[in-house]
Amino acid sequence: MNNRIREAARMLKSDSMKTNVQSIHFKASEKLLTYINKRIARLSRVSDQAESSTVYLRLDNNKSRNNKIVELKVHVPGEDIMVVKESNSFEKSMRMATASARRIMRKSKRKQGKFKLFRRAL
Repeated sequence: MNNRIREAARMLKSDSMKTNVQSIHFKASEKLLTYINKRIARLSRVSDQAESSTVYLRLDNNKSRNNKIVELKVHVPGEDIMVVKESNSFEKSMRMATASARRIMRKSKRKQGKFKLFRRAL
């Protein structure tokens, strides 16, 4: 029963995208889960077609400082975006992963012709 409650707490709901966070071999703090939810909510503004996302948080077993790994999967109809980033903190890894996923989502929208670039007049 206790595991079900923990898993339900980790199923975070952003604006229109369901988020599943899984921490492997450690327990993620509420502060980290809140930060991840905020970053995913910002990511859902880029594409309204994104259905869900899954975030895997892992600690690598090496002696270097860059051992916090974030794997981000964003499920969009027709394609799944997968980004893996590694740094010295989970927050920095998450920030880099969402920036990469946002860049990939914008590029695919440009290819489909659904994203217009507005240029300023100089």
